[in-house]
Amino acid sequence: MIIAILLILYLKDFVLDMPYIINKQYSYAEGYVTEQAHGGADVSSERRSIFLYDEVTNDEIEFTVFSGYVDKHTYLKIQYLPHTKYGAILEDK
Repeated sequence: MIIAILLILYLKDFVLDMPYIINKQYSYAEGYVTEQAHGGADVSSERRSIFLYDEVTNDEIEFTVFSGYVDKHTYLKIQYLPHTKYGAILEDK
């Protein structure tokens, strides 16, 4: 019974997120980097979690990109899929 409930809960999230992923309903944000997490060496293809303070919504957004090192306080314009939290940097200043 417990396995069935857990399966339904995870399957529900997967099924509800699929239209957003398939239709590529991107969100856009721009603001300053507040924090960055990475695995060590500065490799151009490294996966990084970046925290961005969105000036439009006044929220902090976490998203993951494949990028080189991004300095704290760098101004970014990003595009990301909210349900997967994967995105791309459109512009940096």
